[in-house]
Amino acid sequence: HPVDSVKGIGKGIGELGGKIGGVFRKKEEGEKGDNFLSSTKRQLAKKLGVDVYSRNQMLQDKLDSMAKARMGGRGIVTVATFFVPVGLIASAVMTVSNINAAADQLVDDNDRLDLYKMNKKALLELGFPKEKVARLLNHPYYTPREVTYFRFYLEKLKRVEGFKALLDVAIVAVTEIPADKILHEAQIAADSVGDAPRAMKLLVIPEGIIFANEDKAALITAYDFLDNSLLGSQLTEKAISFRQSLGKRSAEIWNGGAVSSAFGGAVLIKGIKVQRMCLFEAASTTQEI
Repeated sequence: HPVDSVKGIGKGIGELGGKIGGVFRKKEEGEKGDNFLSSTKRQLAKKLGVDVYSRNQMLQDKLDSMAKARMGGRGIVTVATFFVPVGLIASAVMTVSNINAAADQLVDDNDRLDLYKMNKKALLELGFPKEKVARLLNHPYYTPREVTYFRFYLEKLKRVEGFKALLDVAIVAVTEIPADKILHEAQIAADSVGDAPRAMKLLVIPEGIIFANEDKAALITAYDFLDNSLLGSQLTEKAISFRQSLGKRSAEIWNGGAVSSAFGGAVLIKGIKVQRMCLFEAASTTQEI
């Protein structure tokens, strides 16, 4: 139809023009990295089941090579596709069991610049100061996918008292290990929150996260392996200490990785239950907290 067919074109040109204009402005560190291969590269990575933002340089080189081969002959069509913005409100479908899946969908369907803008908007709406948001978005040890994960965890935990401390710890991480540690601990906490948190409170300590409600306290840790070692003893003492100081009837340790049977038995004698492999199994057993 000669009239209906042009409806909305003005808005579309405005969005496209805005995105093209953004290419020529100075970008933040978290926005840099995408090029004309990015859309094809994301499609390939999704098909192969790998992370397009992986830190593995060999994987990145292979994806670049495959994207160049696939893009050959597309010319200006590829350029136009790169500039067309695509939006998806993944938060609307986020549930306890698919937080990461929803974040993955958002990452796979949007380029780095769009992710930066959406994550920035979401974090500001959570009440974080602009400077702290910028530090997370430009963090040298978090990929765009990991930043998106973190944003989703914070959205899930927003009704938990003290949740903003998670961002404070993340932005000061100076190496990959502490950065990954707080990210994984935040994931365990977010996976354990139901739709209606009951007087929940969160405290960040060097060993992990203290996660408590009116009758129970859990120490969330993201260690690969826990056994009867100095670290194991330290965590047990922390769990007992916070159970007492917070006046809770019981305490647990939720670890992201494996836990030896000997350690589990030793802490059970002291009244501490252990949940293991929290980053690899469904968190349904811990939702009651």
